[in-house]
Amino acid sequence: LLSQNGSVNWGKNWGFVIAGTSVFGIVIGAASYMLKQYVGKCIQKKTLKNIEARHYYKFLLCFVILVLISYCIVWFTYFPGICSYDFFSQVTQGIKNEYSSHHPLLHTLLIEFFWSLGYVYWGNAGLGIAAYCVFQMIMSLSVFTYGAFLLLRGGCSRIVFAIATIFSCALPLHGFMVCTVTKDSLFSVFFLLFVLLMIDIVWMDKKLSIKKSSFLLLASSGIMVMRNNGKYAMLIAIIVVLVKAYLDRKKDRIWSKIAATMVISFVLSLVLLKTVENAYDECSNSANSSCCEYISGCINGRRVCGVV
Repeated sequence: LLSQNGSVNWGKNWGFVIAGTSVFGIVIGAASYMLKQYVGKCIQKKTLKNIEARHYYKFLLCFVILVLISYCIVWFTYFPGICSYDFFSQVTQGIKNEYSSHHPLLHTLLIEFFWSLGYVYWGNAGLGIAAYCVFQMIMSLSVFTYGAFLLLRGGCSRIVFAIATIFSCALPLHGFMVCTVTKDSLFSVFFLLFVLLMIDIVWMDKKLSIKKSSFLLLASSGIMVMRNNGKYAMLIAIIVVLVKAYLDRKKDRIWSKIAATMVISFVLSLVLLKTVENAYDECSNSANSSCCEYISGCINGRRVCGVV
């Protein structure tokens, strides 16, 4: 439904896509709510013994170590990282000094920063790719740890926490994505942060503090700047939150505060994207074979890359 350049693709199957996405979202939401209710009842009946607060740091430390090990296994296997998807065309923009918003421009500049860090200061562009993967690992691990902390605060049992830890470590996609140089990885991190913050704010704290407002602002902006079609997803989310805020206007104003934060993030992100895009010349986003060979040689360390 949404094309790579952010435009709406009204194909023949648009109705099916919207209906399928809606049904899938409703099913996942209903399943999550039922699971929350079930775990809550189990805790009340003491069927599942929750973890005491004084032991949180031990479980979180184990979680961080195990997830980090699972990341490193994939990273060492594909060292310095997996350069796929749109990597070559994005790096080509930096080499030719010709930029396009076909891919998220801020993500292109982020890749260029780490690329330059490798071949200018360390003499090997591959090390820059490795640094980028470490950056993604830190971002992903931080958000996953936040999710693990919410599980502990929610009163999960040792068994539930163990299952969550195994899932975070054993699912191959997690390690694969944090070691892949692609916008999808960081977009997923910001999207997960947004979901966790909503759970924390609405279900757990039931209030929107300044700290959580800042992170919600960051997550919303990250969704928009890491994918060109992220603004459409955020626009739909804002509409849903506004409807909820209107329905609960007499009972609770937390949804109104969330909606205000998301609207501010939406406007600021649009301004930021437009400003950055105007700062760089628009051009075609095709990479020729010789440029791709040059990039591949830099990654593999066969030559020391200089600034072109």
